[in-house]
Amino acid sequence: MNARRLSRLVKQQFWFFGWDIRRPVGNLLLELGFQRTPNPDATRAGSTRYHAELSSGDTVTLWGFGVCWSTPDRGSIYVSRLKPEPIYLETCNLIPEAWQADIVNTFHRAGSPRERVIVDDLTLRLVNWVIAYETEIFQRCGDDYRQQAIAAWRDPLGDPLTLLQSWQELRDQLAAGALIGAAAMTTGPLPIAVSYE
Repeated sequence: MNARRLSRLVKQQFWFFGWDIRRPVGNLLLELGFQRTPNPDATRAGSTRYHAELSSGDTVTLWGFGVCWSTPDRGSIYVSRLKPEPIYLETCNLIPEAWQADIVNTFHRAGSPRERVIVDDLTLRLVNWVIAYETEIFQRCGDDYRQQAIAAWRDPLGDPLTLLQSWQELRDQLAAGALIGAAAMTTGPLPIAVSYE
């Protein structure tokens, strides 16, 4: 997938998250188990945070400006809504206190081979979660619901099935790269295969 299409796909996904939050009959993120925490400091600009702990022990945190995927033992990645290049943080302790996009100042590009493998794996987990999320939305709300969100978006990439296939294509590319990266590591293997419920 080329960079332009990836950027459009990520921006549209954030539009979907916002659409799901604003759903007239109820906030879908809350229905799916996310906890909503508004910016506690009304004097400073900031974004409401949606946070969910998954059965795997990983957590996903959404803001209007980006998403963070965190693990208990391997750190976190952050993906900006505007620049979909995952960046890495060895810990996830700062995430609960983040309300503004300057969170990215605590993250960095993966440098070592080990960090690159971790970032690839966490990115793959995030993409798998997006696929599962969109599948759940389709099952709960039907095709027309997502079609309405697509029709309201300024730069649509296609129908819901095409978008899901784009995420699956990205997942397949990431999976191939993660396996190559893990095989090339000299510091010992890291678990790449993850089961998703």
